[in-house]
This record gives sequence, C-alpha cells and structure tokens, in this order.
Amino acid sequence: MSREHWVPLRLPWPLAEVAAQAAVKRRLLALHDGRPDAWGASKDSWAGEIESCGAEAAVAVYTNRFWQPWARRPSEIAADVGGLYEVKWRSNPGWDLILHGDDKDGQLAILVVGALPDYLLCGWIEVARAKASYPYSDPYQTGRPAIWVPPDDLSPMQSLPPGEGPSRRRHVTTRSRA
Repeated sequence: MSREHWVPLRLPWPLAEVAAQAAVKRRLLALHDGRPDAWGASKDSWAGEIESCGAEAAVAVYTNRFWQPWARRPSEIAADVGGLYEVKWRSNPGWDLILHGDDKDGQLAILVVGALPDYLLCGWIEVARAKASYPYSDPYQTGRPAIWVPPDDLSPMQSLPPGEGPSRRRHVTTRSRA
C-alpha cells in the first residue's frame, strides 16, 4: 500500500489537551503502581505516552468511536478505541507496526505516525492475520520478541471495518437554548 492512502488528521486543540492529560495520568499511575515501562521502552517514555494517546484520539475521531483514555490499567479496556481498534503509534513513518503476544486476535491494529496535533493514519491489519503471517523476532535484543508488520503490508484506512463499540455521539450532551 502506498502512502497516498494514508489519512492525515489534525486533532482539535481541546482533544489534543485531553490526550496529553490522559498520557500524564497513565504514566503517573504506572509509576505509582510500580509497573515497568511497556515493552522495554526507555525510562524517558513520557513523550511516547503523550503521542500514543494522541494517536488513539485521532483514531477515535476518524472512526467516530468512543475512546476511554482514563483506564487505570490497559488491561481494563477491551481495545484502545471502540472496543475493536488497537492503536500502534510510531514516531517515524517508515517504521513497522509492532504487535506482541498479548494483542488480542479479535482486534484490528492500526498504525499511526505523527505528533500532536497532526497524525497520519497509515493502515490496519487483523491481529490474528498478522500473527499467522509474520514471525516473531527480536531485532534489537530487548528480550521481548514481537511481530513487525511493514507499513506497505497494511490495508488502507478507507477499508477499515466499523467498530462495534458505542459511537462518540452517544456520549455528547447538548443544552437547549430555550
């Protein structure tokens, strides 16, 4: 898949602020609970956490699905967005989508690159298909083997199946101006 199918998305500033706040809360809770950085991330993972939350918010906007940024632990939610979409943020547009053994087979993994507030939604793959098609490897010898899916092997965002979770619109309230 060529980059012409990538979807640019700019988060509205209020949502970018929510994403940044959610990232700080997640990181502080992980420190409080004594949880190590995920997948061997560096000790300076604050920026990555912020960008990952921004990427999740971008997918929520694109899919019009609910995003729950305030979970205490990642295991408390079915998926990052809409109960189906697992968002995988990378800082470089040429880098692969990375999956680990605990990514659920029923989910769709979406590769997102960029930095607040501008993101590129690069494509998606079924987690089960990725696990069946790509070998686990540990090219950087982190002790955490993973599946590395090249961006060119992803399906275009335009073909993404709709999520089954609640629409964001159900969570918006409006006030009458009577």
